[in-house]
Parts: sequence; C-alpha cells; structure tokens
Amino acid sequence: MVDLLCPHCKTEIDEHEANRCLDAWVWKAVFGLDARPDPEGVYGFVRFKKGWGYGEPVPYYSTDMEASWRVIETANDDNAMTHRWYNARGRTSFHHIGFGFGKKVGARASTMQLAVCRAALKAVGAT
Repeated sequence: MVDLLCPHCKTEIDEHEANRCLDAWVWKAVFGLDARPDPEGVYGFVRFKKGWGYGEPVPYYSTDMEASWRVIETANDDNAMTHRWYNARGRTSFHHIGFGFGKKVGARASTMQLAVCRAALKAVGAT
C-alpha cells in the first residue's frame, strides 16, 4: 500500500506537480526501487541500493513521454488504460488517465506524463 502523500514533500497526489520528487515517488511505489537525494545535487534523486551505494538517476517519469510509458507498462497490469484530453478554447486544458486494475482509478493533470504518474500512484495505493 502506498501512502497518498508524497514521502518527500508531503504533497497529496492530485496536487503534486511534475518534478524530481514525484519521479522518485513513482520509482519507489511502482517499481519498488529505493531512491535517495543525489549527493552531488545534479539529478535530484538517484537509485540507492544498500551495499552498492548510489547509482543511476531516477528516470524523469513526470516529464518524459518515453519514461512515462514505462510506468504504464509496469503499473497497468490488466491493459485497461484510458486516455482522454479536454480542450478549452483550442488549448488542452487537462488530460485524464484511467487504469482498470479492478479498482478503476484515474487522475487528471495538465500533461499526459503527470496524469500517468498520478494515476499509477493511486492504482498501487488504492484500497
């Protein structure tokens, strides 16, 4: 079960912006990997493995389309994803991503990548 507050900044899922903090949360909750703040301050968060130390940077799930697809492929185990976007005056106002998971969770955000991260966190943390 995932706490619905970010472990790093204590922001709620639906309020969390796309940033390295959210990427580290997805890394831990969806992929089960540990992340720590980058000791060099370059990447925000990096993989951490006890006995091995610091490793590669956490992928940019909340801003990079390719990385967000890895979240979809991992978290969407029943292949029941929906993507809707809504326009207001010719501009995309928000995206909505929904996952089946037998729990029917969804999230909306200004970008698809952010909506994917929020929905995946809800899916693994939904009760």
